[in-house]
Amino acid sequence: MTTEVPTPTITGFLTGRTPGLPRPEVIRRARLGAYVYARLPAGTEGRDVFRRDYLSGLAQHHARRAELVELLRVWHASGIEVLLFKGFALAEWVYRDPGQRPSQDVDVLVRPGDERRALSLAREAGWRVGWDVEHSVEPHKHEVFKLLSPKGYVAIDAHRRVLHSHTRFHRQQARITGRVWEASVPVDWQGARVRLPSPEDTVVVGLALQRGWGDHWRVRPHDYADFEAVIARYGVTSEALDARARELGVARSWRLFRDRCDPFWKNLSLAAPTFLGLQALRWRVLPERPVFWERPLAEGLKRATATVDVLRELPGVLRVNHLLKEPLPLDELMTRVDALCPRRGKGGGSTGYVVRGVHHSLKFLRIRQGGDCLPRALAIYAALRRRGDSPTFCSGVRIEDGQVESHAWIELDGKPVVDWYELPNGSPYKLNFAWQA
Repeated sequence: MTTEVPTPTITGFLTGRTPGLPRPEVIRRARLGAYVYARLPAGTEGRDVFRRDYLSGLAQHHARRAELVELLRVWHASGIEVLLFKGFALAEWVYRDPGQRPSQDVDVLVRPGDERRALSLAREAGWRVGWDVEHSVEPHKHEVFKLLSPKGYVAIDAHRRVLHSHTRFHRQQARITGRVWEASVPVDWQGARVRLPSPEDTVVVGLALQRGWGDHWRVRPHDYADFEAVIARYGVTSEALDARARELGVARSWRLFRDRCDPFWKNLSLAAPTFLGLQALRWRVLPERPVFWERPLAEGLKRATATVDVLRELPGVLRVNHLLKEPLPLDELMTRVDALCPRRGKGGGSTGYVVRGVHHSLKFLRIRQGGDCLPRALAIYAALRRRGDSPTFCSGVRIEDGQVESHAWIELDGKPVVDWYELPNGSPYKLNFAWQA
């Protein structure tokens, strides 16, 4: 969460140690409005304030479910097995009311070897690709691809491993992913068959290891609520969770998480660890996760290589931005861009480095932050043209929430250039201008 939560107030409310409800703005800052509404009995003072939060969450969940199940049926019919975990799966199968648990995207785990076929089938079904590891400059990520549904209600994060990994040193994550698959439970769901993590893995891996190994031991308010919901839904015991942690070889990490989040003992600490505290936690789990340094290493390497990309693309971004200072028709603007960017290479190569260099250059220059699609598209077009490719600059419009929205993007060989810095959302844009180099 990017917004700071008043930890004592929320901690007291979730653990039941503080009577009464926190202020509505505090509840909403912790993203607990729908949870509070569904949890409190009807007629409770202050409950109706969160009715809109609950109804909005419920409507979003049903809209996601309707589109998601269509794709899962396609995958199931083709023999592709997926495991659903984290937010959406918790809302659908763990909480007594799906509107109670908000979620952003849908996380799925794909069997090794099925990733490319699953992606191809999704494309054929009208889903848009927001990111694909084959086009990425970070080939060792735990994710494989990101998808957006045809109507824009569902964003899917497809994973190859259930835990975060940032380098090629991911043996522990791969081993635990295999154990999660082995213990997972098949579920027939509206004409599709999916798998869910066991209740024990939902807590030990999905909560404890995600927070400890992936999120710097920062517990979120919903972690406590999720933990409680698993206990209520499946009746898991503290002893069963301890045994599963020992089986997975993560007993130490599990104990440290329980010190920060444990409904059995009403433990909850939402405060982020201090720098020294975080290093102490990492040192204590060293026998279980010997490559805890993989994230700092990956971040350092990414910054170094991104700097090279920025130095290469920055001059082109500056030239494009200079052209945009003068209001010009699109055809005249593209003519000038072509004149400024003659072809020098023979084409080919990864476009991922071009996209990254342009993105970070725009961020460094603070050019049109929050609405930089035009300078970004022009800069990518110019860079691809200089290296010898034949990109197409595209511009289009759409109606979204009664408003006309415009957008600019680049296509290469008839396909949009993958830009993982901007996952498309909403309905597709109707093309109204195209210019090929």
